[in-house]
Amino acid sequence: MHNLAVAFAQGSGVDKDPVQAAQWFTRAADLGLVDSQFNLAVLYERGLGVGQSLPDAYKWYAIASAQGDAESKVRIEVLSTQLSPADRASAQHAADSFKPEPMDRNANVPPDPAALFG
Repeated sequence: MHNLAVAFAQGSGVDKDPVQAAQWFTRAADLGLVDSQFNLAVLYERGLGVGQSLPDAYKWYAIASAQGDAESKVRIEVLSTQLSPADRASAQHAADSFKPEPMDRNANVPPDPAALFG
């Protein structure tokens, strides 16, 4: 999911499509992938493929930061100066409440060819 999102974000191998990139980064971010959480925050901060939302950017940076992403910590400090105290508190509460969805490891297991072709 993350790699597909990067391809759509950069236009490498597929047409550049920030909306598709945002959708795939969201799916991967919801599963707990820190790089997708950071990239989704960037999209919200810049309004690429999603409506620009500094509170949503802050939320995703805070989630990534909690997993040790150093650049997210820097971005949180910058955004803190641009958000009202209420927006910052709401975004932080959303980040603190985040629980990644469980990953289905079987999604990456190819089917048995004998089962497909009998």
